[in-house]
Amino acid sequence: MEQIIQITPAFERGTEGGRGSAHIWFCLRGPNGAVTFMVLTDWYLPETKEIFEKNGWEFSHSSGGAVSTHATWPYEPWQKDTRNESCEWLDGAPCYGDIGFLIGDDFFAALVEGGTDALWDKMQKWYDEIPTQPEPDKIITEQEGDQNA
Repeated sequence: MEQIIQITPAFERGTEGGRGSAHIWFCLRGPNGAVTFMVLTDWYLPETKEIFEKNGWEFSHSSGGAVSTHATWPYEPWQKDTRNESCEWLDGAPCYGDIGFLIGDDFFAALVEGGTDALWDKMQKWYDEIPTQPEPDKIITEQEGDQNA
């Protein structure tokens, strides 16, 4: 299993382009796909902080963001419509995914309370839920399944 940590930079694009803080991405990748977890930080650019202070706006605090799965095949029927043609977490290969936002709070708590070891353990449990892709001759399509019913 490969563990990846990536930080995307904060940005300030004005009223038309938006503004945002830096995000920390954790990715656990293996042969069946990947699980990612995003931490929303309170790391803003100085000019963004000035805008917030000038307008009396509050900064968001660090918190758990999205938890996503990136499978190499659509293991749930509804995932056939979620194909990402070029998944950055699978080196540009297609993926089929799912995303949860509320569960990010649990992942964030694991990170804060137990550090990266606890987070990687939690991500491993999610990764283990991604089934291994069966051999092509073992995959039953919905149409074949309907005929066998």
